[in-house]
Amino acid sequence: MKFAIEHADFVFCNEDEADAYGKAHGVESTSREDIAKAILNAPKKNHRRQRHVIITQGSQPVIVATKNSEGQDITEHVELDKIPKDKIVDTNGAGDSFVGAFYAGNLAKLCAADSAAMHLNEHLACFELGNLYLVKDEWRVEFNQNGSFGFQGV
Repeated sequence: MKFAIEHADFVFCNEDEADAYGKAHGVESTSREDIAKAILNAPKKNHRRQRHVIITQGSQPVIVATKNSEGQDITEHVELDKIPKDKIVDTNGAGDSFVGAFYAGNLAKLCAADSAAMHLNEHLACFELGNLYLVKDEWRVEFNQNGSFGFQGV
């Protein structure tokens, strides 16, 4: 894992994985914000791009850790709209879906926190309505009911 993180610009993990990382790497605090900052500041091979750490916590806010323009660590808590329990069929693949929606937001040039906030609303709309289209500047992102998505220049 240490080798992979050295090369990662984006690190995604859930609350259990974050807690395990903290224990395994001697992070003194059990605060997930502190664990996110530890991952953020882990050695990185490519310093031309900053690292972003995103920790999902089930129905709790997503933690997004980045550095500001002065190089200081910042963490944000991103509140997500909750999907009603009667709409949840299966949570298998929820993390993968989150990462896919996050990267779609990133490709649309959204900041990390806005990309994280995109997930649940878009996933729910996709589930209920079939196709969902996100348009940002010159890109169109299409999420299909079968879970696939595509990009087109507009």
